[in-house]
Amino acid sequence: MPFWGFGRELLETAAGLSPAVGRGAWAVVGVGGLAGAGAGHAVERVGLRATLLAAWLALAAGLGWLATAPASPAVALTLAGLFGVGYMALTGLLIVWGVRQRPRRPARAVALAFVLLAIGQIAASPVAGALAQHVGLGAAFAVAAVAAGLGALVTPPRGDPAGSPVAGQALDDQRAGGGQPVVVDGQAAQDVGALQQAQTRPRRL
Repeated sequence: MPFWGFGRELLETAAGLSPAVGRGAWAVVGVGGLAGAGAGHAVERVGLRATLLAAWLALAAGLGWLATAPASPAVALTLAGLFGVGYMALTGLLIVWGVRQRPRRPARAVALAFVLLAIGQIAASPVAGALAQHVGLGAAFAVAAVAAGLGALVTPPRGDPAGSPVAGQALDDQRAGGGQPVVVDGQAAQDVGALQQAQTRPRRL
């Protein structure tokens, strides 16, 4: 993400804001991250799919509007907070999705999610730097916003029980209970059964 390496430079150089606003943006990102860490409550209410979609769009909106180098300190700080919410929420939500896909091997799912996030950060940094050098900071942020918008396509498909608020919670509870069955309503039970069958079905190499 270009914000980590070039956020202050964008705000202070391209947007002409004061260094105090640049430093404040980092603090606001942290506050937004705290709010994003509460995405689990949204998953319980509306499901993983809808929460992931909202987080991707928050990230894309924050980066995309920052690409315009807003001259208003209030707007810049608000967008920094929006970026923080989206980024932190996505970090946790992608891990939740991985664990739901591999409930019998949650540690492996968490480790894989962290590895992929790290690879993405490492690979994106030089790309963002090259874009900033050759086409400008605004364009680098715009490209990152488009990538985040495309990321909104990476959510559990409709009908996937891993994205259902009730069936997904039942899977989490069952994993936490050592694999013991959990009583859920009829539709959720069908969803849980469908996901478990998909997880145990032999895969073709």
